Amino acid sequence: MTPDQALSRLGELGNNEDLDHVAALPSFAYDEVAALIAIHEGASTTVAELSAALDRLAQPIPHAQGQDLFLEVARVNHELFSVHGFTGDTDTYDDPKNSLLDVVLDRRRGLPILLSLVVMEVARRTSLHLAGVGFPGHFLVTPISATEPFFLDPFHGGQALSPDQLRARFKAQHPEVQITAERWAAWTKVVTPRELFVRINHNLRASWLRRGDLAGTRRAVQRLRQLVPHDPRYAEEQAMLERELRRQSSP
Repeated sequence: MTPDQALSRLGELGNNEDLDHVAALPSFAYDEVAALIAIHEGASTTVAELSAALDRLAQPIPHAQGQDLFLEVARVNHELFSVHGFTGDTDTYDDPKNSLLDVVLDRRRGLPILLSLVVMEVARRTSLHLAGVGFPGHFLVTPISATEPFFLDPFHGGQALSPDQLRARFKAQHPEVQITAERWAAWTKVVTPRELFVRINHNLRASWLRRGDLAGTRRAVQRLRQLVPHDPRYAEEQAMLERELRRQSSP
C-alpha cells in the first residue's frame, strides 16, 4: 500500500459512523487507522503486518472470562510492561516517531496515546474491552465494564489509579488549576474513536510544525481532512501549507 492509498482508505473510514459512537467501542478495531497513519508517514509495512504484531503480543495472555476484571487487567499489564518493556518516551517525547504505531511496536516507546492504543488493541484480542480517556497531559485508558471506575496510565507502566488518586496526582502537578465538576467530567469521559485519531494527528501536526517541517505538517492536516471531512478549517490550513511549500520551492 502506498501513502496515497493509505490516505484514500482513511477517507473511506472517515465516513464510518462508528467513529462517533461510544457504543461501538467494545468491538472497534483501532489498529487499521493507526497503521494507515504510519503508512501515510512513509512506513514500509502493511496493515496486516502491524495487526499480526499486536496478535503476537496478545497471544500469551489468557482470554478474559469477565470474572475478575483486576486480574485480567493485570495480565495485560504484565505482558506489555513487564515482559515486553513498553514505557513512555521521556527522553525524546516530542519525536514524531512516538506517534507512529510501527515505531512504537518496534522501540517499545511512545506517547501516552499510542501506548494506550497498543494496550486497548492487545486487550481487545483477549476480550478485555478498554476505552481511551483524553485526560489533560497524559492520555489514559479505562475498562468499559468496571462497576467502580478506575484508570490505567500506559505511559507509566500501566499504573492503576482510582478517581481520587488521579485527581490527587493532577492537583500535585498543577496546583494552580481549579478542578470543577464540569472540568472533571470532561477530562475523564471516554473518547470516541474519531476523537482519539484526531488527537494523534494533532500531536503529529504540532510535532512537525515545531521542527519547521511543513511537508510533515501537511501530511497530518491531509489526514485530518479525511478523518473530519466536514470541518472546513483543515481544508483552509492545507491550502495555506500548499502555498507556502510552493513558495519555498520556487527559484
